[in-house]
Parts: sequence; C-alpha cells; structure tokens
Amino acid sequence: MVFAWGNSAPGSSFIRERAERALRSRLGPVEIGEAGLDLLLRARLAPVTVIGTGAHGPLLRADRVVVRPRLAALLGGRVDPAAVALRGVRLWPDRQGEELGPFDLFVEVHGDGALGLRVGLAGGGHLDASGRRGPEGIAFRLEGAVSLPDDLPPAVASRLPFAPASGRLALRATGNSTPGRDRVEVEVDLRATDLGFAGQRVGPVPLGPLVLGGSGRVRWAGKERRLSLEDGRITLGESGEVFAAVEGEVIVRDDPRFSFSARADAIPWRSLVDALPPDLGPPPSAPHLAGNLSARASVKGLVSRRAEWDVQVDLDLDDLRRAARAGGPTWLSSGFAWTPIDPGPGEPPRRIAVGPGNPAFVPYSEVPQVLVRAVTASEDAGFFGHRGFDFREIASAVTDRSRVRGASTISQQLSKNLFLSPERTLARKVREALGTVALEASLSKSRLLEIYLNLAEWGPGVYGVGEAARFWFGKDARDLTAREAAFLATVIPSPRRFHARLLRSGISPWWNGRIDDVLTKMRIQNQLTDDQLAAALAESLDPLGRGLAPGVGAGDATGNDLPGPEDADAEPEAGRDYLSR
Repeated sequence: MVFAWGNSAPGSSFIRERAERALRSRLGPVEIGEAGLDLLLRARLAPVTVIGTGAHGPLLRADRVVVRPRLAALLGGRVDPAAVALRGVRLWPDRQGEELGPFDLFVEVHGDGALGLRVGLAGGGHLDASGRRGPEGIAFRLEGAVSLPDDLPPAVASRLPFAPASGRLALRATGNSTPGRDRVEVEVDLRATDLGFAGQRVGPVPLGPLVLGGSGRVRWAGKERRLSLEDGRITLGESGEVFAAVEGEVIVRDDPRFSFSARADAIPWRSLVDALPPDLGPPPSAPHLAGNLSARASVKGLVSRRAEWDVQVDLDLDDLRRAARAGGPTWLSSGFAWTPIDPGPGEPPRRIAVGPGNPAFVPYSEVPQVLVRAVTASEDAGFFGHRGFDFREIASAVTDRSRVRGASTISQQLSKNLFLSPERTLARKVREALGTVALEASLSKSRLLEIYLNLAEWGPGVYGVGEAARFWFGKDARDLTAREAAFLATVIPSPRRFHARLLRSGISPWWNGRIDDVLTKMRIQNQLTDDQLAAALAESLDPLGRGLAPGVGAGDATGNDLPGPEDADAEPEAGRDYLSR
C-alpha cells in the first residue's frame, strides 16, 4: 500500500514537496526531477540540483538520491531520514567552469541523534565518517582512502603542477564543534604511500615511490574568524626520522592575513637520503655526508600583498661540516679532471684539469680580488655569508611575480655544472639542492670559488679564468684590472651569447651600463675606493683586441645599439644558461 501510494501522483508530489522544502531551508533554491518509493520504501529523487544563492550555475547536482525514512515517522505523516545516499554527485566550487566528481555520498542518522557519513569516490575510493550530537555540539569522525590517479577528479588533476602517476591517500579526522559551529576542532592525519609523479616538468622518468605524512590539530574560531594549525607534523619516508614541526594561522577578517612556520631539528642526512627515491637523491659524484641537518622557515603577511610577505629561512649545516672535517678530504679537495656536461654545438670532447696540472689554472690565492668581488657582486652578493642558498633572493623571486632573474647562488651553479645536466625539471632542482648542501658542508668558501672560477665557461669553448683572461684581453688573469674583471662578470650568465654580441656590435651602451653597475656594487660593498671607482669607470676596454671604444659598437658608430636584458638575439645559443642563475 505504501509503495503504491509513494509512486502515485499524490504520493510523488508529497515526497518531492517535502524534500524540496527541507533542502531549500538549508541550501537555497533546488530542483528535483522524479520522486517516488522503491520496494524497500526508500524515497527516490532523480536528479537533484542545488542551485543555491549564487549567480552563476549550480552548486551541486546528484544523478540520484535515495532516502531511507524512519518508518514510524513516515506512518505519522512526517519524513525524517534515517539514511541518505547520493549517487553521481558533481560539485562546481566556483559556481562555473569545471566540475569536481563524480563521487558518492552516504549519510546515516541514528535514532539517538548520532550521525554517520560515508563518502565514496567513483573508482573505488571512499571516506567513512560518524558523529554524535552531544550537549555542547557535534562530535564526528572521518576516515577513508583514495587511489591515485584513478580516484582523482579530472578537474583537480588538471590543476596540479605535476601529474600523479601512482599512490594511495589515507585520511583520518576526528573532531567536534559547538552548536553554532562558532568553534570547530579537528585532529587530522593524512598519509600518502607509493606516491609517484610524472610529466615533462617532473623529469625524464616518473619520480617515486614517496611516502609522505601530515598530521595536526586544526581549529576554527568563528568570532575571530581565525583558522589555526597546531602541533602540525610533516614526515618523509617510513622511519619517521625525517620530519618538520609546523604551525600557522589564517585570519580571514577584513584584509586576510596569515603566518606559517616550520622547524626541522637534527635530521640525519642518511635518513633524508634514504627517504628519497633514487632519482631524487644526491648526485652520485657529490661528496658523501654524515651528521645532521637542521632548518627553520617562516612566512607571514597580508594575503593580498604578496610582495610584502616576510619570509625567513635558516639552514644549519654545522653538524654536517664537523662530520665532513672528521671524514677527511674528498675528491674535490685537491686537483681533479672535469668534463663539461653541456658543451656547445660542435665543440669537441674536452677533459679539463682543475688544478696545478693545467697551466691556465689560477689558485684562489692568486686570483685578483677585483675579479672575486666583481663575480660575487654580479652573481651572488651573499656568497661568503650564506650556507649555499640565498633565501632572501629566493623569497624575492617567489613573492615578486614581475621578477625575471632567478636566485641561484654560486654554490648552486657549481652543483649543477659539476654533477648534473642542464634540464629544467623538479628532479634536477632537488638533486641540485642536495648537491649544494654536500659542497657547502665539505669544502671551504675559498675552495668553492676557486673551483667555480677555474671551470666556468667565459666564452665559446673557453673554460676557467686563466683561459678567459687570455681569450678576451690577451693577458694573465693575475693582471686583470677592475673594469676588465667587471666585464668578465657580465659575460658569465651567457658567454656564447655575449661573444656573438661583441662580434656583431661591440660593447653597446646597455652592456657598458651593466659593467658600470657591477663596479658601483663593488664600491657599495667597500671593495673599491672612490678614486678606484672613478678610474674604473673612465677606463677603456678592448676585448678581443678589436680596438673598440666603450659604448660604441663596430656596426653602429652612433652608439644606438640598446639591447635590454630580454634582448632577443638570433644566435642559436641565446637561450642557453651557462653557470648562470
């Protein structure tokens, strides 16, 4: 009888009307298609669209909704749900554009007021939750797991910077809220296993497997409109030895502001390496390390004022350095032979001695200080003070979207050119960073700079400052003047490009300005006196013995050649990045 009534015109209208009224009071306008009862006396609604109060498109649509009512209430003329199943759910978070889903949602309401929830993603993933209504609010529990990439909605996958190739995400959350949801507290534990990524930006091969974990206490304070993370912890690997403690908060009142900090104390280097897949580990030829690594990082500011964010990072390599000293010298501590990893087109294979075996080798003690200061002023002003990374420059590169130049230090450039190919991928950047730590921990600053200056490319097939001084100026590197040193410093970012530019148009006013800028920086850093700066600014240059006055190109006696940093020269090497940032 009930089944027949529920599928009659009056019964169908009754079910649709009651369902629309219940949903409208909570979610705004809704649309329900067919309504009726199945053989188990469950209400069937298909489809159900929640339009909400937004101006653009639906908020949610379910292909089919099945509601199991409380039988006693139904017989009394009321529709009180005991369980609800939503099939084929699709969400439009921004009320337009791409959808999230489909997935399935299951809600169970127990007779004592407790709540149960199960969320299933199309493809086999699921989330389970339960809760109970207490005297001070609602307590709830959420558990579930999804498989990647199968259970990941296409709309989400398309927005990720790297395509997930494999993995399983497991989530567990427990919490409670006050009746008005003014205060909500949730304990969250998320674990990703067998995680792999693929794509051109990742690297030539998929990266993985990785094991990642995250946990913490999330709190929402409605009156203050404050969302906070306390006792957060991010882990890498199975052992749990590699972890960072994190905390932060976001205040969404007025102009939203945020703060976030992370701290990793005494992380064993070997545990860090073991937690990474081989394709993300340190380069095999980098010095092997022992000991512990520590780091601190924080960022805070107004969300809308990215350029003003306060970013602080500190890397502690002291324990690694002590262990490196105790372990004795590495192959980089004395003379070694080096083969350029990325020679120019048509350049014959060449093995270069970085040491006394090379007559063009210049020991650090004999390198003119004007060259040392010109190169550091141009490429890495904080070289003698940082621990391999200039985090202020990195923060500036991240927060200033208009910035064109990168933030690689001399140590990072050396790591890339000693150990790695020039590809621009996530894998290479991670390995470059680990190689940089290995260099900084095992070698002195003077030795790092000595190697850098003696293997940097300063022109087509010209390696090391000894060859560079002979090639450009026909003299010994030990006799370079301040302006000649500043000229060589400007060549480092793209030596073949600058060589071609010189042959075509000489030292243009723009190039001359770059040289003057390096000299001015040297004066600001007290590496030149006022008189020395004035003499260097007035000095004439004659690179390659072409008899060119500064500022006047061979092909433009009027000095009208004014290329900028993004000058699109047509040379085939214009896009190469030689020992540059």
